[in-house]
Amino acid sequence: MGARPSFPIVPLPRDRTVIVTGGNTGLGYEIAKWLAMMGATVIIACRSEQRALQAIERMQEEYSLIKEKLSSTHELKTYDNLAVSQMQLDLSSFKSTLEFVEEFKKSGRNLHVLVCNAGIGMAPYEKTEDGFEKMLQVNYLSHFLIVAKLLPVMLKSGTDCRILFMSSDAHRSCSFDLDTMNYMGNASKFGRLDYYGRSKLYQIMQMYSLSRRLKDTNVSINSSHPGIVDTEIARNFQDSFFWNVLFFGGSKALGK
Repeated sequence: MGARPSFPIVPLPRDRTVIVTGGNTGLGYEIAKWLAMMGATVIIACRSEQRALQAIERMQEEYSLIKEKLSSTHELKTYDNLAVSQMQLDLSSFKSTLEFVEEFKKSGRNLHVLVCNAGIGMAPYEKTEDGFEKMLQVNYLSHFLIVAKLLPVMLKSGTDCRILFMSSDAHRSCSFDLDTMNYMGNASKFGRLDYYGRSKLYQIMQMYSLSRRLKDTNVSINSSHPGIVDTEIARNFQDSFFWNVLFFGGSKALGK
């Protein structure tokens, strides 16, 4: 991420509500933390309540160390604590995904920003309880479901609402093939890079499709390739020499 943020630090109202999937670690953690530091109310949606609460505790500690600087340098309003909470969400389960959506709807909150960040990369073949290849469901299908179910809330939440898909340049390594979208072949022949790239391609296709349909509404749709960042998404790259060189400069690939 560098020594300092590479984005504008601007005040956000406390009543601006943001959901960040996978906000307990990696890029999601930084996105959630800085949105909260700028004043927004942030919900971290992830599988592990314990990890989410640990992440929130760390955010609060980091905030306490720099909030005076944020106030004096960036003219941000400071608070005793960040407005960050957690909600249970397992993207590998449609049941959990729908429970998350209904729980949020029951809260009666508006939703101004939805960051579809959580994902897995280069994972070996695994089928979810719903019968889908896991990267397809975690990275794309469950996020698609969240967007479809929460979009009506966002359309009623006032001006300047946003959906962001955290995509990847890996989408360039594959092509769209509806017949093989859900891998049903032999696990030993599963193309991890191909199907990881496909899951990100579907996100980008969804971004373009939604952008057309929501052109004249209060909701804007974006996708972002964050670049090469050493986060937990790289945990499935450890057995690939090429990807270790790309992510870690060869040090882990060479056992250093």
